[in-house]
Amino acid sequence: FLGNVDVVVTDGFTGNIVLKSSEGASKALSRLMKQEITSKWYGFLVGALLKFALKGFRKKTDVSEYGAAMLLGIKGNVFIGHGASNAKSIKSGILYAAHLSQMNLNQKIEKILASMEDV
Repeated sequence: FLGNVDVVVTDGFTGNIVLKSSEGASKALSRLMKQEITSKWYGFLVGALLKFALKGFRKKTDVSEYGAAMLLGIKGNVFIGHGASNAKSIKSGILYAAHLSQMNLNQKIEKILASMEDV
């Protein structure tokens, strides 16, 4: 969560639990922050200032910015999207899938794994 890793390898069940828990925690924190800010008389002023300051944060945590995740360990390019995807998320997912497909990421991973000695 602190950006120390780029890839997390897990089975689908565990990964889905972590993903759903993370999304829920993010939504809960956002909702609590909004409630706290709007509960004060000066909250709208603070909220207006925070809106600009948190724009980058919102973009980094908005699932519709990415739209899809590549499933590894499957022959070919397979991407999975969120069940509650909106139009922006679907568009982002398609563009992301096209970009990764053009990079031939699966073939590159296969080549690297094939060249590794047995561990």
